[in-house]
Amino acid sequence: MKLLLVNDDGYAAIGIQALAKVFKKGDIFMVAPSHEQSAKGHSFTLHDPLYLKSFDNNWYHLSGTPADCTYFGLNYICPEVDVVVSGINMGANLGTDIYYSGTVAAAREGFFKGKFSVAVSVLEDAQYSNPGERAAVYEKAAQFSRQIIVALFERSEGPALWNVNFPASALMKPEPPAVVVKPLGHREYKSGIHENKDPRGRTYYWIGGPPLPMPKSDTDAYWCEQGAVVLTPLQMDCTDQTILKQCDDWNFSLSPTL
Repeated sequence: MKLLLVNDDGYAAIGIQALAKVFKKGDIFMVAPSHEQSAKGHSFTLHDPLYLKSFDNNWYHLSGTPADCTYFGLNYICPEVDVVVSGINMGANLGTDIYYSGTVAAAREGFFKGKFSVAVSVLEDAQYSNPGERAAVYEKAAQFSRQIIVALFERSEGPALWNVNFPASALMKPEPPAVVVKPLGHREYKSGIHENKDPRGRTYYWIGGPPLPMPKSDTDAYWCEQGAVVLTPLQMDCTDQTILKQCDDWNFSLSPTL
């Protein structure tokens, strides 16, 4: 099984480096952003040049977005790979996060190209006393990710897209965490626009806030907060089938004049 590793945290990030260590080096291609590209969604770099730099055998970093990296890898570096793995992201991608996430977008681009693709993230719900504890969490997440990816790939009958989230707190325990398959939930964040002044007196703004606690529900976000590893199969069809069916009886008549 040959893999393309991508992410949105950048090629030197702890998560992608941990993943690279658990797979056979000869089976791995890496094309990751040169710098962090979190929350870039499925954006492409269309109006600026891209720069590719090799830093190891079959490992590259690219001056573009996560989706750029997958596109570049599958169309230029390694079209023959079997699997695209994106991550391991430092931070969860649960529920509606998938629409903003560069991690999920990089995997989704692989699925668009007909590849079995998996996005992997860690819910940072633990306090680390030192950098070694965080490294151990991502090493364990990488080991479990490999087991999950191989199992999902062997069960797959063709291209598929999976979203996988690990809770860091569960990875700090000696026993393996439970694994569940759940649908996406609706993850909400505290909204806010923070106004401040830069050293030259210019007003600047910082948007966003922390996630709000999840109410009890049978969804990915709730179960991950409860300490389970959550797997969610994703699809591309965002059509509202209920409204679409209602439209069978609708008639529209447009006027030739405004």
